[in-house]
Amino acid sequence: MTHPKDPRLNGWKYKSFNLTDKEHEEVVYMYEACSQITGMKQKKIFQMLIRDYYNEVTKIILDSNHYIIKQPETKGKHNG
Repeated sequence: MTHPKDPRLNGWKYKSFNLTDKEHEEVVYMYEACSQITGMKQKKIFQMLIRDYYNEVTKIILDSNHYIIKQPETKGKHNG
């Protein structure tokens, strides 16, 4: 069975950010340095950064305000 050539039709999702040339240069440098030092792919570095920051923020909110934050429901397999 062949898959369509358009990755979006294969279930891939995209997230993009608009950066200035300077911001882009800094981010690319940091990603490449971290990737070379750790041997990790940039995608995994991004996921770890977001996960750690999410955990930190939600812990602060839960500790200070006793809010319950419902995580989004997901269907199907996870890309990670």
